[in-house]
Amino acid sequence: AGTFGYMAPESFGNSFTPKSDLYGVGASLLFAATGLEPGALPVDRLQVKFEQALVGTVWERQETWLPQLLQRLLAPAPEDRFSSASEALTFLRSPPVPVALTRDAGSNGARRPREAVSLEPPRGSKIVVKEVPGELRILFPPPSLSLEMGTFATAWTVFTGVWTAGVVSAGAPIMALFSLPFWNVGFTMLKDTFQPLIRGALELRIERDRWTISKANGKQLDSGKTAKLQCFLEGPEMGQNYLVLQEGIERPLKQGGLTQTEAEWLEALISSYSG
Repeated sequence: AGTFGYMAPESFGNSFTPKSDLYGVGASLLFAATGLEPGALPVDRLQVKFEQALVGTVWERQETWLPQLLQRLLAPAPEDRFSSASEALTFLRSPPVPVALTRDAGSNGARRPREAVSLEPPRGSKIVVKEVPGELRILFPPPSLSLEMGTFATAWTVFTGVWTAGVVSAGAPIMALFSLPFWNVGFTMLKDTFQPLIRGALELRIERDRWTISKANGKQLDSGKTAKLQCFLEGPEMGQNYLVLQEGIERPLKQGGLTQTEAEWLEALISSYSG
Protein backbone atom coordinates (compact mmCIF):
# COMPACT_ATOMS: atom_id res chain seq x y z
CA ALA A 1 0.00 0.00 0.00
CA GLY A 2 1.08 3.62 -0.49
CA THR A 3 2.39 2.93 -3.99
CA PHE A 4 0.90 3.42 -7.44
CA GLY A 5 -2.14 1.18 -7.94
CA TYR A 6 -2.85 1.15 -4.22
CA MET A 7 -3.35 4.90 -3.83
CA ALA A 8 -6.78 6.48 -4.19
CA PRO A 9 -7.14 8.94 -7.11
CA GLU A 10 -7.60 11.90 -4.76
CA SER A 11 -4.24 11.09 -3.13
CA PHE A 12 -2.43 12.36 -6.21
CA GLY A 13 -3.85 15.79 -5.42
CA ASN A 14 -2.54 15.58 -1.83
CA SER A 15 -6.04 14.98 -0.49
CA PHE A 16 -6.23 12.19 2.08
CA THR A 17 -9.24 10.98 4.06
CA PRO A 18 -10.18 7.73 5.82
CA LYS A 19 -11.90 6.76 2.57
CA SER A 20 -8.49 6.87 0.88
CA ASP A 21 -7.46 4.04 3.22
CA LEU A 22 -10.53 2.05 2.15
CA TYR A 23 -9.31 2.31 -1.45
CA GLY A 24 -5.92 0.90 -0.37
CA VAL A 25 -7.68 -1.98 1.39
CA GLY A 26 -9.65 -2.72 -1.78
CA ALA A 27 -6.50 -2.71 -3.91
CA SER A 28 -4.79 -5.08 -1.46
CA LEU A 29 -7.79 -7.44 -1.52
CA LEU A 30 -7.74 -7.37 -5.32
CA PHE A 31 -4.07 -8.36 -5.37
CA ALA A 32 -4.69 -11.14 -2.81
CA ALA A 33 -7.60 -12.53 -4.88
CA THR A 34 -5.97 -12.37 -8.32
CA GLY A 35 -2.21 -12.15 -7.80
CA LEU A 36 -2.22 -9.15 -10.15
CA GLU A 37 -0.99 -5.68 -9.31
CA PRO A 38 -3.95 -3.25 -9.40
CA GLY A 39 -1.84 -0.80 -11.38
CA ALA A 40 -1.41 -3.39 -14.15
CA LEU A 41 -5.16 -3.82 -14.75
CA PRO A 42 -7.19 -1.80 -17.28
CA VAL A 43 -8.63 1.52 -16.09
CA ASP A 44 -11.71 3.33 -17.37
CA ARG A 45 -12.23 6.86 -16.00
CA LEU A 46 -10.01 6.09 -13.02
CA GLN A 47 -12.10 2.94 -12.26
CA VAL A 48 -9.98 -0.22 -12.08
CA LYS A 49 -11.59 -2.83 -14.34
CA PHE A 50 -10.96 -6.01 -12.37
CA GLU A 51 -13.96 -8.07 -13.55
CA GLN A 52 -12.07 -9.97 -16.26
CA ALA A 53 -9.37 -10.99 -13.76
CA LEU A 54 -12.03 -12.80 -11.70
CA VAL A 55 -13.56 -14.74 -14.60
CA GLY A 56 -13.40 -18.49 -14.01
CA THR A 57 -12.36 -18.13 -10.36
CA VAL A 58 -14.25 -19.07 -7.22
CA TRP A 59 -14.92 -15.35 -6.73
CA GLU A 60 -17.05 -15.34 -9.86
CA ARG A 61 -18.75 -18.71 -9.42
CA GLN A 62 -19.53 -18.81 -5.70
CA GLU A 63 -18.17 -15.94 -3.64
CA THR A 64 -19.96 -13.27 -5.68
CA TRP A 65 -19.84 -10.79 -2.80
CA LEU A 66 -16.18 -9.97 -3.53
CA PRO A 67 -16.74 -8.17 -6.86
CA GLN A 68 -19.46 -6.08 -5.23
CA LEU A 69 -17.19 -5.28 -2.29
CA LEU A 70 -14.32 -4.31 -4.60
CA GLN A 71 -16.63 -2.14 -6.70
CA ARG A 72 -17.42 -0.05 -3.62
CA LEU A 73 -13.91 0.03 -2.17
CA LEU A 74 -12.26 0.95 -5.48
CA ALA A 75 -14.77 3.59 -6.56
CA PRO A 76 -12.80 6.57 -8.00
CA ALA A 77 -14.96 9.14 -6.20
CA PRO A 78 -14.68 9.01 -2.36
CA GLU A 79 -18.43 9.62 -1.98
CA ASP A 80 -19.16 6.38 -3.88
CA ARG A 81 -17.13 4.24 -1.45
CA PHE A 82 -18.27 2.94 1.89
CA SER A 83 -18.76 5.77 4.35
CA SER A 84 -16.52 4.03 6.88
CA ALA A 85 -14.76 0.79 7.72
CA SER A 86 -17.77 -0.09 9.89
CA GLU A 87 -20.09 0.08 6.88
CA ALA A 88 -17.74 -2.15 4.90
CA LEU A 89 -17.71 -4.63 7.78
CA THR A 90 -21.51 -4.60 7.87
CA PHE A 91 -21.51 -5.42 4.16
CA LEU A 92 -19.18 -8.37 4.75
CA ARG A 93 -21.40 -9.75 7.49
CA SER A 94 -24.47 -9.68 5.26
CA PRO A 95 -23.40 -9.55 1.59
CA PRO A 96 -26.10 -9.32 -1.09
CA VAL A 97 -27.59 -12.61 -2.22
CA PRO A 98 -27.06 -13.27 -5.94
CA VAL A 99 -30.11 -13.75 -8.17
CA ALA A 100 -31.13 -17.39 -8.24
CA LEU A 101 -31.69 -19.10 -11.59
CA THR A 102 -33.94 -21.86 -12.74
CA ARG A 103 -34.59 -23.62 -16.03
CA ASP A 104 -37.87 -23.92 -17.85
CA ALA A 105 -38.47 -27.11 -19.78
CA GLY A 106 -40.94 -25.26 -21.97
CA SER A 107 -38.21 -22.92 -23.23
CA ASN A 108 -35.82 -25.58 -24.58
CA GLY A 109 -33.83 -25.50 -21.37
CA ALA A 110 -33.14 -21.78 -21.57
CA ARG A 111 -32.39 -19.98 -18.37
CA ARG A 112 -35.23 -17.94 -16.97
CA PRO A 113 -35.45 -15.75 -13.90
CA ARG A 114 -37.32 -16.79 -10.85
CA GLU A 115 -40.33 -14.78 -9.84
CA ALA A 116 -38.04 -12.56 -7.75
CA VAL A 117 -36.90 -10.87 -10.99
CA SER A 118 -40.02 -9.28 -12.42
CA LEU A 119 -40.49 -8.61 -16.13
CA GLU A 120 -42.49 -5.53 -15.18
CA PRO A 121 -40.37 -2.35 -15.46
CA PRO A 122 -40.23 0.02 -12.48
CA ARG A 123 -43.12 2.45 -12.39
CA GLY A 124 -42.55 5.37 -14.74
CA SER A 125 -39.86 3.60 -16.77
CA LYS A 126 -40.02 3.80 -20.58
CA ILE A 127 -38.10 0.55 -21.02
CA VAL A 128 -40.15 -2.17 -22.72
CA VAL A 129 -39.58 -5.85 -21.89
CA LYS A 130 -41.13 -8.75 -23.77
CA GLU A 131 -40.64 -12.45 -23.27
CA VAL A 132 -41.27 -15.07 -25.94
CA PRO A 133 -40.42 -18.78 -25.71
CA GLY A 134 -36.66 -19.04 -25.31
CA GLU A 135 -35.99 -15.32 -25.77
CA LEU A 136 -35.91 -12.12 -23.75
CA ARG A 137 -36.36 -8.80 -25.59
CA ILE A 138 -35.54 -5.42 -24.05
CA LEU A 139 -36.19 -2.14 -25.88
CA PHE A 140 -34.17 0.82 -24.62
CA PRO A 141 -35.70 4.19 -25.56
CA PRO A 142 -33.42 6.96 -26.90
CA PRO A 143 -31.59 8.46 -23.91
CA SER A 144 -31.93 12.13 -23.09
CA LEU A 145 -28.88 14.39 -23.08
CA SER A 146 -27.18 14.78 -19.71
CA LEU A 147 -26.22 18.46 -19.67
CA GLU A 148 -23.98 17.94 -16.65
CA MET A 149 -22.05 15.07 -18.26
CA GLY A 150 -21.94 16.73 -21.69
CA THR A 151 -20.67 20.02 -20.27
CA PHE A 152 -18.04 18.32 -18.13
CA ALA A 153 -16.82 16.11 -21.00
CA THR A 154 -16.58 19.09 -23.34
CA ALA A 155 -14.82 21.27 -20.76
CA TRP A 156 -12.37 18.46 -19.95
CA THR A 157 -11.46 17.98 -23.62
CA VAL A 158 -11.15 21.71 -24.30
CA PHE A 159 -8.91 22.21 -21.25
CA THR A 160 -6.74 19.28 -22.33
CA GLY A 161 -6.45 20.80 -25.80
CA VAL A 162 -5.48 24.22 -24.45
CA TRP A 163 -2.89 22.71 -22.10
CA THR A 164 -1.40 20.55 -24.87
CA ALA A 165 -1.24 23.49 -27.29
CA GLY A 166 0.46 25.61 -24.62
CA VAL A 167 3.09 22.97 -23.93
CA VAL A 168 3.82 22.46 -27.64
CA SER A 169 4.03 26.21 -28.31
CA ALA A 170 6.47 26.51 -25.41
CA GLY A 171 8.82 24.16 -27.23
CA ALA A 172 8.28 21.08 -25.09
CA PRO A 173 6.51 18.57 -27.37
CA ILE A 174 7.75 15.63 -25.28
CA MET A 175 5.81 16.99 -22.31
CA ALA A 176 2.67 16.97 -24.45
CA LEU A 177 2.79 13.17 -24.37
CA PHE A 178 1.68 13.34 -20.74
CA SER A 179 -1.67 14.62 -21.96
CA LEU A 180 -2.48 11.40 -23.86
CA PRO A 181 -4.29 9.71 -20.92
CA PHE A 182 -6.36 12.88 -20.45
CA TRP A 183 -7.27 12.91 -24.15
CA ASN A 184 -8.37 9.29 -23.82
CA VAL A 185 -10.58 10.10 -20.83
CA GLY A 186 -12.08 13.10 -22.61
CA PHE A 187 -12.88 11.24 -25.81
CA THR A 188 -14.37 8.35 -23.82
CA MET A 189 -16.68 10.72 -21.94
CA LEU A 190 -17.72 12.42 -25.17
CA LYS A 191 -18.41 9.05 -26.77
CA ASP A 192 -20.47 7.81 -23.80
CA THR A 193 -22.47 11.05 -23.79
CA PHE A 194 -23.22 11.69 -27.45
CA GLN A 195 -23.01 8.29 -29.18
CA PRO A 196 -26.25 6.97 -27.60
CA LEU A 197 -28.06 10.13 -28.74
CA ILE A 198 -26.95 9.54 -32.34
CA ARG A 199 -27.65 5.82 -32.15
CA GLY A 200 -31.21 6.19 -30.86
CA ALA A 201 -33.38 3.39 -29.47
CA LEU A 202 -31.87 -0.09 -29.11
CA GLU A 203 -33.27 -3.59 -28.79
CA LEU A 204 -31.42 -6.31 -26.91
CA ARG A 205 -32.42 -9.91 -27.59
CA ILE A 206 -31.11 -12.75 -25.44
CA GLU A 207 -31.66 -16.31 -26.59
CA ARG A 208 -30.33 -19.55 -25.16
CA ASP A 209 -27.19 -19.55 -27.31
CA ARG A 210 -26.83 -16.04 -28.73
CA TRP A 211 -27.58 -12.41 -28.00
CA THR A 212 -28.02 -9.54 -30.46
CA ILE A 213 -28.20 -5.75 -30.24
CA SER A 214 -30.07 -3.94 -32.99
CA LYS A 215 -31.32 -0.46 -33.80
CA ALA A 216 -35.04 0.21 -33.69
CA ASN A 217 -35.12 -0.17 -37.50
CA GLY A 218 -33.84 -3.74 -37.20
CA LYS A 219 -30.22 -3.10 -38.25
CA GLN A 220 -28.01 -5.42 -36.21
CA LEU A 221 -25.11 -3.73 -34.43
CA ASP A 222 -23.52 -6.60 -32.53
CA SER A 223 -24.00 -10.19 -31.43
CA GLY A 224 -22.28 -12.87 -29.40
CA LYS A 225 -22.60 -15.95 -27.21
CA THR A 226 -25.06 -15.77 -24.34
CA ALA A 227 -22.98 -18.06 -22.11
CA LYS A 228 -20.09 -15.57 -22.19
CA LEU A 229 -22.16 -12.41 -21.70
CA GLN A 230 -21.60 -10.47 -18.48
CA CYS A 231 -23.82 -7.73 -17.13
CA PHE A 232 -22.88 -5.23 -14.42
CA LEU A 233 -23.40 -1.63 -13.35
CA GLU A 234 -21.13 1.39 -13.42
CA GLY A 235 -21.73 4.72 -11.75
CA PRO A 236 -23.12 6.95 -10.76
CA GLU A 237 -20.81 9.10 -12.90
CA MET A 238 -21.84 12.76 -13.08
CA GLY A 239 -25.36 11.70 -12.16
CA GLN A 240 -25.46 8.90 -14.76
CA ASN A 241 -25.99 5.20 -14.03
CA TYR A 242 -24.68 2.83 -16.68
CA LEU A 243 -25.71 -0.72 -17.54
CA VAL A 244 -22.74 -2.49 -19.12
CA LEU A 245 -22.75 -5.65 -21.22
CA GLN A 246 -19.36 -7.26 -21.71
CA GLU A 247 -18.13 -10.33 -23.57
CA GLY A 248 -14.44 -11.00 -23.19
CA ILE A 249 -12.74 -7.60 -23.27
CA GLU A 250 -15.34 -5.99 -25.54
CA ARG A 251 -18.27 -3.90 -24.34
CA PRO A 252 -21.05 -4.02 -26.93
CA LEU A 253 -23.34 -1.92 -24.74
CA LYS A 254 -22.92 0.82 -22.16
CA GLN A 255 -26.43 2.17 -21.66
CA GLY A 256 -26.83 5.39 -19.71
CA GLY A 257 -29.81 7.54 -18.89
CA LEU A 258 -31.04 5.05 -16.28
CA THR A 259 -32.20 5.60 -12.74
CA GLN A 260 -30.57 3.50 -10.03
CA THR A 261 -33.75 1.44 -9.74
CA GLU A 262 -33.90 0.76 -13.49
CA ALA A 263 -30.21 -0.14 -13.65
CA GLU A 264 -30.38 -2.63 -10.77
CA TRP A 265 -33.56 -4.21 -12.12
CA LEU A 266 -32.07 -4.65 -15.61
CA GLU A 267 -28.84 -6.07 -14.21
CA ALA A 268 -30.71 -8.74 -12.27
CA LEU A 269 -33.01 -9.54 -15.21
CA ILE A 270 -30.29 -9.80 -17.85
CA SER A 271 -27.90 -11.70 -15.56
CA SER A 272 -30.60 -14.30 -14.95
CA TYR A 273 -30.81 -15.02 -18.68
CA SER A 274 -27.11 -15.01 -19.49
CA GLY A 275 -23.90 -16.54 -18.28
